Amino acid sequence: MIGEPCILNEFYLDAIAIVAANNLDEALKKLEEQNKGWRLEDLRRLEHQVYELEDAAIVFTEIRGSIEHL
Repeated sequence: MIGEPCILNEFYLDAIAIVAANNLDEALKKLEEQNKGWRLEDLRRLEHQVYELEDAAIVFTEIRGSIEHL
């Protein structure tokens, strides 16, 4: 864990950023402009999912605490 990226200056369990931008640099700049502690140098180290804005896509879904029914 010593070499893992730390993507946010605050303590966190989950950190998710979904940004609509023309490229990675523009997306990181938008996060930086928020001034919420995103660590751009570490975000660059992660693998990114890039979606063309012209195409329909599910960008993010999350279900927490669900109970599977029998």
